[in-house]
Amino acid sequence: IAALAFAALCGYEPIDLRPLMNANPLSDADMRVDGVDIPAQQYLWIEGEAAGAMSEGLGADPADRASGGAVLGGGFGNNPGDWAEWYFDFPYDATDAILYVRTARAGENAFTGFAVSLNGEKRGDVLVPVNEGWGDADADFVRGMCSLRLGPVHMGRQALRIEAGDTYEPVAIDGMWLAVEPIDIVNRIGADGGMRPAASP
Repeated sequence: IAALAFAALCGYEPIDLRPLMNANPLSDADMRVDGVDIPAQQYLWIEGEAAGAMSEGLGADPADRASGGAVLGGGFGNNPGDWAEWYFDFPYDATDAILYVRTARAGENAFTGFAVSLNGEKRGDVLVPVNEGWGDADADFVRGMCSLRLGPVHMGRQALRIEAGDTYEPVAIDGMWLAVEPIDIVNRIGADGGMRPAASP
């Protein structure tokens, strides 16, 4: 009430947020407000098991609570230097893109991680959080999110490479978001079995 009174006193048209008071923030329909244009978030989701090339012996493993029901597994990380590459078109230009990786693992080595390269240029290293399992339960992914700022990424064809470190611990990779700027991740699989999009602004 005080905010409405202040807005009226200053001659501003108040914004009525009452329709959002009981809104479900995970529902796109609930969060849509007539007359308010919310810009689309600029990101791309990439399935982990859709790697175009990888070390010998790696491949897709079934995982009930992974997007699409599968992860890049096959013991990825069991051997130092295990690698996988994804080839895709990125429809945006970014001055400092961010890569978010959704993982699951049951190992306990806090230094388990991998190196990330884009188009043949190393962009950094990522540590993979200790998690609960291999992707058959929602809890397996609760703490398995890691991220890395990649720097500039230009619109067009990309080759993303992830290479395991030397801790001899496997990691299951469900997939990745490549985003132009920070996004609020919805770490949840939808009713269709696919990864939910990032949360609405």
